Amino acid sequence: MRVARGLSATDVIAQLGVLGWEVAASSYSQLESGQRILADIELLLILKVLGAELKDLDVPKSLWRAVKNPK
Repeated sequence: MRVARGLSATDVIAQLGVLGWEVAASSYSQLESGQRILADIELLLILKVLGAELKDLDVPKSLWRAVKNPK
């Protein structure tokens, strides 16, 4: 999504800093590669920087069902 919007990781990191989240490049890289779990507020800040919403994420329907109807 970031690349499709023409942003580099450095661009996103800088904009996150403006929003108050001083994230290290290594931590951001771990987020993008799936090596680090994303906190809810982090997700919301990244979506804000990308100009996106939750509905724009490509999440499998089975996962949405699991979240909406936990057992």
